[in-house]
Amino acid sequence: MEKNQQDRLIPFKEVSRITGIKSLNTIKAQEDRGEFPMRRYLSIKCVRWSEQEVLAYVDQLPRSFKEYKQRHDGGQKAA
Repeated sequence: MEKNQQDRLIPFKEVSRITGIKSLNTIKAQEDRGEFPMRRYLSIKCVRWSEQEVLAYVDQLPRSFKEYKQRHDGGQKAA
């Protein structure tokens, strides 16, 4: 992140809007696997995510099915 670029902490509703992920359970599973930015706890019942980290997550997603397949199965064709 650039020094002059401010980061915001955003709620799930905005994370969902940015990523298209509608389930908090899906995000939790991805966090547990280290695939999604970790949430920050502002209190016991209030969590937020770094907007810059969420945008970086979206930016690194595969841009095609071919790229997706290469990342997930080494590009090997099914037998």
